[in-house]
Amino acid sequence: MEPAANAPSAAPSAGNIPAAFKQDPVAYLNAIAAKPASPQSLEQLAGPVAKFLQNDSSSTPAAAAAYLQAASVQLKDTASLAGNAQLEAIAAVKQYEVVTAAGVCATLCQDRRHVISSSGILPTLANLMLNSETQSASQLSIISVEFLQCALIAEQYRYAARLVAGTWPRPDATANVKMVLRYYYIRGMIHLGCNDYVMAHRCFWTCLSIPADIASKVAVEAWKKLVLTQCIMSDCRKLDSCRTVLPKSMPTCMGRILTSSKEESAFSTAPAKGSGTKRPQPSGGIMFPPPESAAPKPRPSKKSQAETESCGCYMEIVAAFYGGDKAKFMKLISDNTNTLKADGNWGLTEQCLTQLHNNRVRHISKMYSVVSMSKAAEILELRGDNAQQEVATLLIQSGVPCEIQEDGMIEFHEPIEDHASNLDDIADWIALLERVQRLDVNILTSARYQSLMKQDSMGTSTDAKIAAAGPRSVGDL
Repeated sequence: MEPAANAPSAAPSAGNIPAAFKQDPVAYLNAIAAKPASPQSLEQLAGPVAKFLQNDSSSTPAAAAAYLQAASVQLKDTASLAGNAQLEAIAAVKQYEVVTAAGVCATLCQDRRHVISSSGILPTLANLMLNSETQSASQLSIISVEFLQCALIAEQYRYAARLVAGTWPRPDATANVKMVLRYYYIRGMIHLGCNDYVMAHRCFWTCLSIPADIASKVAVEAWKKLVLTQCIMSDCRKLDSCRTVLPKSMPTCMGRILTSSKEESAFSTAPAKGSGTKRPQPSGGIMFPPPESAAPKPRPSKKSQAETESCGCYMEIVAAFYGGDKAKFMKLISDNTNTLKADGNWGLTEQCLTQLHNNRVRHISKMYSVVSMSKAAEILELRGDNAQQEVATLLIQSGVPCEIQEDGMIEFHEPIEDHASNLDDIADWIALLERVQRLDVNILTSARYQSLMKQDSMGTSTDAKIAAAGPRSVGDL
């Protein structure tokens, strides 16, 4: 839990680093890890030691691994301070410092997956996140953020996703914007590791919905993963699935970056002057922010210019995806391989390519009921000796119901409707039928209805006039 601004702190100054830690950091931290959990041992990990490991670039991977082991032991003691508000506030400060330092040390370790998993820091942070007396699972704190950070680095995606499932924590008064952005961005990465694109999309969408005056690096990276995730989720069966959609509450600072990126991308693909051709427009109905009014704009910094250029290549890739242009899509990801790998989005782009193939196979199934393998390979732009084998692989991956005949013809079948929700539909129909029956009973027992029926039928004896009186129940309609 992040401490309040007025919480007392007994931590010494950053310059008072223990001499034993200076002499041998690993031995000092191993000695603390060997002690039982206590507030005194926790204090030894906080203060100058924690700040040194967070800020000093010379921290060794061995010291970082030893700190994780010591923190996993000492963060367990919280019950001994119950009832003393002042000591609890001091312990909250210490806990905040140690948890933050543990998150930094997780990034400094070598063989991160093994070191973090074997240190015991993950179950310790999970216990504090779920069972702490000072916070609840619905409260967003530094413990939740660093737990997801350690789980992401250790590649323990399903473990973390299982613990945060069903929760959507909200920040309290002590949380800042950076903490909220980090939580939902890292959680989105966790869900991507589990192939849960719906929850990942929700997390990245939340990052772009948080108010801000200055666009942060986290928000820009969340936008990149959001547009790629939407491509993976898009099957182009509906109009809304063939375009990128962004939150209406997205901050204007983020909108300015995307607008500049769109303009840079358009100018980079514009034809030479005097060529007589029009500038190509992005296809697919991409819903990027429209250009703002022509007002004097400040000169962009190097950082914002780099972010603009980086976002521009993603806009071109997404436009090629929704346009179904495989050749252009492949060229763009080839030209921007370094950027995609540096952003950690190369794997997402490969999944977008797979989805592009699936969409093209689905398009073929709508055009033809029977088509030859050679024609399908031509439409899918597959060439070479293994083209037919690649077509068969794409047919299986796409999930489109079809059958390959012995003569090499592909016969597409009607898609099988999913009846998994039939029980829910039947329950709704039964409820509607019961409601109609109750209305029939209410009408037949209504004295006013009986009076009106007598007036309409008074003086008539023919069946035609009786039938003209109207329906006698809701069922007659």
